[in-house]
Amino acid sequence: AIQQIFPVMPMQRLHEPPVVSAALADLTCDSDGKIDNFAGGGRSLPLHLPHPDSKYILGLFLGGVYQEVMGSNHNMFGTTNVAHITTAPEGFRIKRLVRGQSIGEVLRTCQHHPEDMRSAFATMVEEAVASGRLSPLQGTEVLRHLSSSLDSYTYLQP
Repeated sequence: AIQQIFPVMPMQRLHEPPVVSAALADLTCDSDGKIDNFAGGGRSLPLHLPHPDSKYILGLFLGGVYQEVMGSNHNMFGTTNVAHITTAPEGFRIKRLVRGQSIGEVLRTCQHHPEDMRSAFATMVEEAVASGRLSPLQGTEVLRHLSSSLDSYTYLQP
């Protein structure tokens, strides 16, 4: 989908005029590393300056099944979080949220088993603690980090 035009827009502060122009970096192969071709023919996207200590959310529309499949298997990132949104008299309403896959779920699709990984890693940590290469506290922390990582979302989060 190189040079594909996907509608992109800010999802808040719509009552304020945008003051900067931006191109968006993309980690996938389907936009050749950046999104710089926007609906309306522009080569940049008008945006607001972010406020410190607050998120600035953009909506990318009409991504479609191709992007979902590319994220799922081709790039090994798994499925994305999805929001089903409908219009409502007060603006919009989130009808349903669907969580994307965790790292463990993506590994499982490739025939790797997170449970086996946890078990094998726990054995290695126990041996490291027994030999004095790790303290018991360090061993516990390493296992907690592995478990947290396998259960976490595959995409970067702020």
